Amino acid sequence: MGSGQSIQYLCPKGYDGKKFKMIMELYDKLDENGDNIVDSLELQDIAELHVKNRINNLRTLKTKENLEFNKELRLVDEEYDRKRVNLENELIELKKNKLKESIEKTENIDEEINMLNTMNCSTRNELFLQKISGDDNHINFWKFFEYMRQKTNDIKNIDFSSE
Repeated sequence: MGSGQSIQYLCPKGYDGKKFKMIMELYDKLDENGDNIVDSLELQDIAELHVKNRINNLRTLKTKENLEFNKELRLVDEEYDRKRVNLENELIELKKNKLKESIEKTENIDEEINMLNTMNCSTRNELFLQKISGDDNHINFWKFFEYMRQKTNDIKNIDFSSE
């Protein structure tokens, strides 16, 4: 190389000949004395450019990485917002359904309380008899026992008005 160029390199097929010639000229400059050995002084200028280019490439890569990260982060935030809104709507609907169920149950309870409060004496007797009798409408001790077993504290509250 340099003034003593002994090896002739051929441009690879399909590669731009002008670019190949530029590379060959740079190589000759690096090997000024033609010994095919590049010493550190011959490398200094191109090594400096190599490092600067590598730094620039890394900075560009870092910028691209930051842009990609911010893009992905925006997508995650958008997905979060979408899921949060869906979940909020789902929970609001669930609350509405629970409220509706509760209102229906309390209305049914109020209706039953009203019905029980407005029953006449014979209807109350019939209702109670159904709880403690068999098919023959006679008081069955074991049905009576099962009905009363959890209500023994309430026995003292019975007003035996017919006595």
